[in-house]
Amino acid sequence: MSPVRRPSRRMIALGFLAGTLVGGVAVLLAAGPARPRPVPGGEQNPTAVTGGGVPTTGASSPPPRSGHGGRSSGGGKAAPRAMAADLAAFFGSDFAGKSFCHFKHQSTSLSAGVLTVTYPAGSSAPSAGAPYGGAQLCEAFAGGGARDATLSYDVRFPVGFQFVQGGKLPGMYGGVQPFSGGGHNPDGWSMRLMWRANGAAEVYGYISNSTGYGDSWGRGSFSFQADGQWHHLSEHIHLNTPGQSDGSVTLSYDGSAHIRQTGLAITTTDTPIGGLYFSTFYGGHDSTWSPSDDMHIDFAGFRASRSGR
Repeated sequence: MSPVRRPSRRMIALGFLAGTLVGGVAVLLAAGPARPRPVPGGEQNPTAVTGGGVPTTGASSPPPRSGHGGRSSGGGKAAPRAMAADLAAFFGSDFAGKSFCHFKHQSTSLSAGVLTVTYPAGSSAPSAGAPYGGAQLCEAFAGGGARDATLSYDVRFPVGFQFVQGGKLPGMYGGVQPFSGGGHNPDGWSMRLMWRANGAAEVYGYISNSTGYGDSWGRGSFSFQADGQWHHLSEHIHLNTPGQSDGSVTLSYDGSAHIRQTGLAITTTDTPIGGLYFSTFYGGHDSTWSPSDDMHIDFAGFRASRSGR
């Protein structure tokens, strides 16, 4: 009987190493290909906003944004919430100075040169309480007050937008706050826009001889389209001569004048046109004006021209 040969220490070490290598390869095969580690800061920042809110792509009109219904589309992260300073900068070089008349709750976001205002289900005017929706701020013309001024901007209502009874859209102001509401200041006035049921458009004003909750001019002369496309608005105001009712307002939609209201005594104190009155919300002051789902409207391309004082 042959004697049993015991393995040497070298053979034992080689066997252990081979077993370790085989086990490691098996683990790697089971785990699959290696995944790259995430790079910090890999997400791209939103496109910078340039003067007047025009996208940096250089397009003559705001970039299209897909999606239906009341909610913003995109599938990625929500657009960054717009702070007061961001909003003031968004409106561009035609406006200057410290913005004011802000809502306490601003439902806004900025992305790629577009300002999106949201209106949660059940929201109406801030005076109605929570839920809060819409946004508001005022910003003076860079060149000071004027006797003639034109405000223009682009607006986009998404497909499926609920017009309900109506809501406010931006316009212009003059004088001292409050520029609107049942107790508006006699040394202050405003001419915003409104959408009404089924999108019917109007100019909505508080002027020297307004009573109650404002005056409605040209309602239904055209209708805002909830088609997911950009449309261009232009409001021109001519201030009245002191002591006379020869003021006027003209509203154009996509380049065609649809509303022209003349014979207006806008101010009895010769208060000039002061600047942008960015004010938008549903209402009205109660839930009968409110949407049943979350809604949004997109804005871009704010510009102003002015003359006289």
